[in-house]
Amino acid sequence: MSTAVNQSVHATRAAGHISLSGFLGGQVAPLDVLPLLFSQAQIRGIAVGHRRAFLQMNEFIEKQGIEPVIDTVYGFEDARKAYEHLARGAFGKIVIRVAD
Repeated sequence: MSTAVNQSVHATRAAGHISLSGFLGGQVAPLDVLPLLFSQAQIRGIAVGHRRAFLQMNEFIEKQGIEPVIDTVYGFEDARKAYEHLARGAFGKIVIRVAD
């Protein structure tokens, strides 16, 4: 049976990057090493805090009224334009709306 990690390896382009955060299914996963070596993909872990810290952070953000700076919102059909805008540089977030 293929694990999510192996599925990610197969779905990643050559020399691509796979980021892992959280292990809800456990801390051990079988890895098919050969496809990883052939693709030259990189797997990196992302350390995240515990749930209590996440909830405390969200409470602080809400109490302080902190909101993200949004430069431009693009519709899904204009996703290419959004990425071009991102490549030129932006002050704030570039948003691609996927649903209304």
